Amino acid sequence: MGVMAFGAMNFLTMWFQLGGMSDFASGLLVSIMRVGQGFGSMLGGYVSDFLTERYPNHGRALTAQISKIGSTPIMFTVIYILPLSNPSPAMYAFMLLSFGLITSWTEPGCNAPVLSEIVPDEQRASILAWSHATSRMSGAIFGMFLTGWLAEVVFGYRPISIEEAQSAELREANYNALTNSVGILSIIPWSICAVAYGGLHWSYPKDKLKTNLLSQREDSPICSPRSIDLHHVGSDFATTYGKEGEDGDDPKIGREETDFMIPSLN
Repeated sequence: MGVMAFGAMNFLTMWFQLGGMSDFASGLLVSIMRVGQGFGSMLGGYVSDFLTERYPNHGRALTAQISKIGSTPIMFTVIYILPLSNPSPAMYAFMLLSFGLITSWTEPGCNAPVLSEIVPDEQRASILAWSHATSRMSGAIFGMFLTGWLAEVVFGYRPISIEEAQSAELREANYNALTNSVGILSIIPWSICAVAYGGLHWSYPKDKLKTNLLSQREDSPICSPRSIDLHHVGSDFATTYGKEGEDGDDPKIGREETDFMIPSLN
């Protein structure tokens, strides 16, 4: 859901151009947002560790929810409110930088650490790879495709060729169509994400506990089936202690020693 919204963000450059920004200003504004996302990823990691230290079972989920609850109103303001007052590019730059600093917390602050804690060690890299690949592909397939489809089919965006002059009315109509398309496919998915991450408050503690118990069982020298061959050990003890009549050993003593030296696994 979240990557679908980021797919819609790829249309921001075109959206600024249709709104009257120069090509240079449009590209610069989107670059400022991307730079903010880069620094925001680092900030999200620190915020997540800070919250997790105080709320071990809820810090990761809180990080993701704060990110989406904080960044979604900023993008709503950029798309729907700021254009009403004809703001300067500097105002857009400030809002987009703030958006980038907050919206990129989910991957480094929640998704990656949660997956690394609830999956087995031997499957961690492959599961993280699948998560990364599916999220990027879904964002590319559904985010950008649906944004263009909604703009043209639902809201009446009309593509203009290079040779064809674009009237002021058509330019405004295309701007409004792209505004609605980008707004729907960013605000709604991020709002759903903010709610969906709340489920981690319930599922994450249980999954983490289950993973820790399984890891302890595998690491235990008694409980791990890989560290003890019970059939082999049992046959060795039976050979050593369970035979009667060899060297005058009493079979009862052998059985008692065997029972003592092999602890119950139940």
